[in-house]
Amino acid sequence: MSTAGAAPFVLDIGIEHDVCGIGVAVVFIPRTATSGRADVEPLVYGGPISHMQAPYSLVGTDPMPSNAAKAVPGTELTVEGKKLRIVGVDTQREQVTLEPRCQ
Repeated sequence: MSTAGAAPFVLDIGIEHDVCGIGVAVVFIPRTATSGRADVEPLVYGGPISHMQAPYSLVGTDPMPSNAAKAVPGTELTVEGKKLRIVGVDTQREQVTLEPRCQ
């Protein structure tokens, strides 16, 4: 399945988006165990549609589970074997814009 050139979409915190045959969502986690509420980073995670496990207990210095990856603008990440390009991150609105690659 290839959707190269598919339209980007916005992930809002706590809302699952179904793309490439999987569900994806975003959670913002503290960068470190002592970080305050303003010092967070986005983590995109995925799993079977409507049956995802959110990695809420993680902090940025923890090893990432296989179903999650940190969202860094301009990079491509793989979640549950599906590629997604990070178009942008808005930490104030707690949103991540992704472009599906699905390869």
